[in-house]
Amino acid sequence: MKTTFTRLFSLMTVLLLFSCDQEENPCNGKTDLTFEDLKGEVRYDNRFNRNVIIVMLHTPGDGRDVYVPCSLPDEFQAGDNVIFSGEGTKVEGIPIPDVLGGESFYYLVLSSVELQQDDL
Repeated sequence: MKTTFTRLFSLMTVLLLFSCDQEENPCNGKTDLTFEDLKGEVRYDNRFNRNVIIVMLHTPGDGRDVYVPCSLPDEFQAGDNVIFSGEGTKVEGIPIPDVLGGESFYYLVLSSVELQQDDL
């Protein structure tokens, strides 16, 4: 019974994280922000159960932006430093615990992504 409850709770949590209104989820076509040539690091994020792209803001104490790509090519793995562009929208109203210094979350439809030259 406890295992069933745990699985049900986990499923409900995942559904809550991704149950955005169709108009707010850029994976469904609506975007309101453009991102160009940002530098970030691919990392696996347990909160989204997928690889995301982290962009640190100025200094470590300033926080970071977390970009959740709708589709990140498999060739990009955790630890890769990338330059990326795309369109998306800020994630609002989802209770996601963040890190010290603060985080902002964005859904992202990639238009381009490549390894930073120093990683080649």
